[in-house]
Amino acid sequence: MADANLINADRLLGKNMKLNSNSNEEAAGPKVLIYHTHSQEQFKDSVPGDANTSIVGMGTYLTDLLNQKYGIETYHHTGVYDLVNGKLDRSKAYQLAEPDVQKILKDNPSIEVVIDLHRDGVAEGTHLVTEVDGRQTAQIMFFNGLSRTRANGNISYLPNPYLEDNLAFSLQMEIAAAKYYPGLPDTFSFGHTAITCISNRRHFWSRRSADEYSRRDAKCYGTSCRASSIRCCLDSKIFL
Repeated sequence: MADANLINADRLLGKNMKLNSNSNEEAAGPKVLIYHTHSQEQFKDSVPGDANTSIVGMGTYLTDLLNQKYGIETYHHTGVYDLVNGKLDRSKAYQLAEPDVQKILKDNPSIEVVIDLHRDGVAEGTHLVTEVDGRQTAQIMFFNGLSRTRANGNISYLPNPYLEDNLAFSLQMEIAAAKYYPGLPDTFSFGHTAITCISNRRHFWSRRSADEYSRRDAKCYGTSCRASSIRCCLDSKIFL
């Protein structure tokens, strides 16, 4: 599925993932888009019906950090795609999200980073947390779909012209997180199919930002560390 040519660390780490600093009209506007194909994902202490205590609330917190602390203009889309007729149904969430996300990208050509933010689903008793700066902190995973299988190679109907850039961005963030917050990144992972048909140079699917059996305070500090890692990567400061 993934070979040494695709996962070439020297080449991936050598890519410049810094934000475009052009001052033209297209460059003005939000640089980061955060959305949730699974908006109903919650935590141990989430309040049913209160989006602010779910993964959407974590998206709001990450957006505020990027906007206010790091000065990276960020757009948070809170569309719901995993509720059908009032019932939880994730079978078509990615297909339902795609048109809205594509429209946001079309309307905001300045967006360079696309994040689908998730909470992981694990067995009861599994707690994906570590300790950072003496605080319980949710671990994170950067996930990329490869649009290929081991048996048949590339999947023609799910092309991703930015696959190498996606992998480079995720790997560089993984290294930034490990450098400044040891133990924070759980794994750098990928699957054989694309998660969505969204094509963007810096598109990744972030999950395992706590699990359903963890509390939101651990998730909040993990999100704060994640924001710092994103900023380091976009400012090309991970190797300083």
